[in-house]
Amino acid sequence: MAELEKFAHYLICQATNRAPVSLPRVSEEVVCLGFDPGTESLVEIHIVSDGESFTGNEKLSFFERAWNAAELESPSFSRILDVGESDGMLYYVTEVSDGEFLTDYIQRHGPTEPTLGLALAIELTDSIILLQPHYRLLMGVRLSNLLAIVTEGAYLTLRLIDLGLARRESRRSNEFDLDQPMKEISALLYYILGGRPFLPGQPGQIEGLRRAPDDLKTLLRRTLKPDATDLPDSLESYRRALRQCLSAIEEADRPSGGAKFRSLA
Repeated sequence: MAELEKFAHYLICQATNRAPVSLPRVSEEVVCLGFDPGTESLVEIHIVSDGESFTGNEKLSFFERAWNAAELESPSFSRILDVGESDGMLYYVTEVSDGEFLTDYIQRHGPTEPTLGLALAIELTDSIILLQPHYRLLMGVRLSNLLAIVTEGAYLTLRLIDLGLARRESRRSNEFDLDQPMKEISALLYYILGGRPFLPGQPGQIEGLRRAPDDLKTLLRRTLKPDATDLPDSLESYRRALRQCLSAIEEADRPSGGAKFRSLA
């Protein structure tokens, strides 16, 4: 793509060596920084195939899922601005996500406090719940591709950037395990709190989270053990359990009533 200066009606941003400015996002996509002359704004151009590798039905599947994803209104997802095909290549365009991969963030900053880790896990669970009506997107999402973004208010948030749009649909609805997102979010929470990946079957890992309160460790054991049979019965129940853990920490850190409400008389 080094010779491209324009794609569809978008301009391709180029480095000093005139190569396109590429963005690391999803392994199945070629992603370039672009400029939309119509809105005079920077965008991300995601090229998902050369067209010929997708059959007619697979092309239709891509367009249907991409336009479904464009309906998502949440800062947890990259907002899709356009979907199309140009010179036989399927693509979609998003707003620019100014962040870094979560793994890079944790490597630079180290593990987070339990309150922040739980807040991020709750936010991520909210995002997956938002996907439930869009079952085809839920089946394709990969929680391993997350960007850590620091907002203008200095708040850390996570953005899901891989909804599987560049991959073919291969699973039927009755083959999808709704428990899997809970396990993946718990494994991600362990990583955020501990700074290292969770290794199934290796004892003592959760106990090593010294800053995590006991009720949070209990929830992690419940959801991360290999033969987990007592998982929360829904993502909503799982989110409620995470919120209870967060509330318990906040309550323990709150000053006593006597110290907080002092008489001014």
